[in-house]
Amino acid sequence: MNIPSLFLFLSSRGFYYNTQTEIKRSRGSGAMNMGLVTTIVAVVAMLFLSGGVAQCQEDYRGPLKVRLKYLGGFDAKLSGAPLGWVDQMVIDEENEELYLLDRSRKRIVVTTKDGIYLYHFRYTLAGVGQVCCFSLDTRSGDIYIAEPGRIVVLNYRGEYKKEVPLDDIPEREVLEIQSIHVADDGNIYIGDSRRGRIVALDSAGKVVRILDRKTTMASNFKGLTVKGDEVVFLDSGRARVHRLTMDGRVHRIFGRLSSLLGGFSLPVTLRVDWDRRRIIVVDTNRMMVIAFDMNGNPLYEFGGPRVFRWPRSLAVSREGNIYVADMSGVIRMFEVVEVKEESPPPEPARVTPPPEPEAEKKKEPTLEDVEEMVKEEERLLPVYFAFDSAELTPHMKSILDRDAEYLGKNPASRIKIRGYTDEIGSEEYNLRLSEKRAKAVYDYLVEKGIEPERLEIVPMGVVRTEEKTEEAMARARRVDFLVVK
Repeated sequence: MNIPSLFLFLSSRGFYYNTQTEIKRSRGSGAMNMGLVTTIVAVVAMLFLSGGVAQCQEDYRGPLKVRLKYLGGFDAKLSGAPLGWVDQMVIDEENEELYLLDRSRKRIVVTTKDGIYLYHFRYTLAGVGQVCCFSLDTRSGDIYIAEPGRIVVLNYRGEYKKEVPLDDIPEREVLEIQSIHVADDGNIYIGDSRRGRIVALDSAGKVVRILDRKTTMASNFKGLTVKGDEVVFLDSGRARVHRLTMDGRVHRIFGRLSSLLGGFSLPVTLRVDWDRRRIIVVDTNRMMVIAFDMNGNPLYEFGGPRVFRWPRSLAVSREGNIYVADMSGVIRMFEVVEVKEESPPPEPARVTPPPEPEAEKKKEPTLEDVEEMVKEEERLLPVYFAFDSAELTPHMKSILDRDAEYLGKNPASRIKIRGYTDEIGSEEYNLRLSEKRAKAVYDYLVEKGIEPERLEIVPMGVVRTEEKTEEAMARARRVDFLVVK
């Protein structure tokens, strides 16, 4: 099946800044209120520190013309419970895994970057209660989970390891952690919304540096991320994105309330695509994913109420794929490809015969095509097997009949047939059994007229889960599908 694509043609709006400060005038004399004077001083100081508006627009050539590819969606139903409202997503690029904070079910769910469910754990079993955010230490694989006044470290399986001491932080008793990020240098950066500051700690809990309210000019810290000498976060209350240096110098502060390209209504978090130097914000009220360059100039946006249902969190992979979580319980994956403008061919030096007529070009898919893909998340249904069996029951064959019907209507689609087993038995035996199950499904689909070259058998082996019930084991004994084209 050809992946739907969507050309987005966007208009430029340039750099913008919104103080959101209420300006009042005193009665009678008409003199300006001190709030206006304070606002003017703050804006002038900001423009001075950031190099001014002109510098921001210097290399800006307008929004990008991009092609949006919907790569599909996934959920965690195989875990035994669907996803709730996922508050945060973090990618472990080293292990090709995606961590989902499903706070409504008090757990963290781990999948592959392609959306294959791996396992989940309940952080409450490690003594963690009111989770606000988490981060990964990519060097060790440890998970740093933050409560408002506490940081607990778990291993990759969710087992308690230690607690980070916070006694070295000034005014520790009023600390209110809103965001956490473990940087490449091993330091732990936390956004303290109560004091409007960013505190950097080493692994032993000693304060390395503090960016206070005078530096950050913020009271909220969503999506805090640090790389090298750069600090980026969203002040969601004021609808501003801040980009600072480690010593507190302001690179850029941008944001405005608007329904136009690049405008905010209710931004909730951001992620930074460091490889492509882009800041990507999710706005839950506009239901949009909005991309900016590092200077705050809008590049593109996509979404809307027919694609998302109140999006809440996002992640960006090393390849540039964007993952968006909303209240539907489905994580949706998108690829955004920049379309290069082609130069017109030079005039021919002499008269040439007219070219042969081209075949009719395929019509570019529209937004409705993408929306239709969103509606078809469960287009290929999994099948399940009895214990230690690779035999298809009549009921499972009826399900495969529906899958074959879908594949017949979409002749361009190619799929991976993935076989799984429960944890009983050796790894080698279960790998062979998972291959037999995938082969049984392969043979049945071929028998139903699906071309073999469209099908690929992928033995996945054991599915591990913290639940050892018969229901959990039965869910593991399955074959499911991944659409690859």
